[in-house]
Amino acid sequence: MTYVIIFFFLNLGFFFNKDIFNILKKLNISSFNFSLNEYYSTIDFIDLLVLNLEAGQNLFQAFQNASHCITNKDLKKVTNEILFRYLLGTPFLTCLKEVKNKSLTPYFLETIETIQISLELGTPIQKALLDLNRTLQSHAVLTMEAFAAKAAVKMVFPLVLFIFPVIFVLLGSGSIQDLIISLNL
Repeated sequence: MTYVIIFFFLNLGFFFNKDIFNILKKLNISSFNFSLNEYYSTIDFIDLLVLNLEAGQNLFQAFQNASHCITNKDLKKVTNEILFRYLLGTPFLTCLKEVKNKSLTPYFLETIETIQISLELGTPIQKALLDLNRTLQSHAVLTMEAFAAKAAVKMVFPLVLFIFPVIFVLLGSGSIQDLIISLNL
């Protein structure tokens, strides 16, 4: 039991070393989570937009209903700005064009551009948004697969340094105690 306690405190001291934090920050796992969050929040927005359009609502009503269900704060802020400008009397196409200058995720900008192009050319918005949705879903799956491929390599470091030593101590402590007892006889 004392070996487990010693290894616990050694691992704890090793973990609170500032150099280890720098190594863990370089792994940059958090940027992956944010990009997937942006993918899926945009995909959800497009799904809701298409569902509202299929229910027979016009584009503004569908956009308004879809914007109420957004969980990403940045996207919600931008969609609320679009809706506010439209309610003040600016044409919807102009509101969409003004948003392109803002710093947004490329996925949401692509959604805005798809709506603009469909409005300008008179093509069906539903079909264009469904195609964009399928493309974004396939990109999200590819991003997750790439992360899953890198996860095994990233898990070797904590596995070797933190988990294996404790397992070896737990498994070996019984045989070490038996060896000590047999040597004392």
